[in-house]
Amino acid sequence: MAWRASPDGSFSVSSAYSHIADRSSSPKWLLFDLIWSWKGPYRVLFLLWRMVSIGLPTNEQRDCSWARQFCSLLLGIDDSHPFFFADLHQWVMANLQDNQFTGRGRDCPLLFGLTVEVIWRQRNLLIF
Repeated sequence: MAWRASPDGSFSVSSAYSHIADRSSSPKWLLFDLIWSWKGPYRVLFLLWRMVSIGLPTNEQRDCSWARQFCSLLLGIDDSHPFFFADLHQWVMANLQDNQFTGRGRDCPLLFGLTVEVIWRQRNLLIF
């Protein structure tokens, strides 16, 4: 068996650190860091993680007319806002980093996570 992160196939702490450091700068790992450092209920954190790990059919969730209407009313945006059209990973990353709505006295990352959970629960009630 060989260690793939090392040119000669042997494991060392240095090669393991380099391997982890290289991975941690990728957009996907930055997104995971944002999710795991999110301040909110753990059940929502886990939902966000599953969503970006392609474990849940979330584009269908976001494209739902009820979800669009709910988000439009909650955030005060219309259907043409980028909130509704971004790639899934970009959408989650932007909303976990974004403070575009904090001027209205809101904590955007927390509001985003809780909104995703409400939409997910509502969709499950409609389907099941």
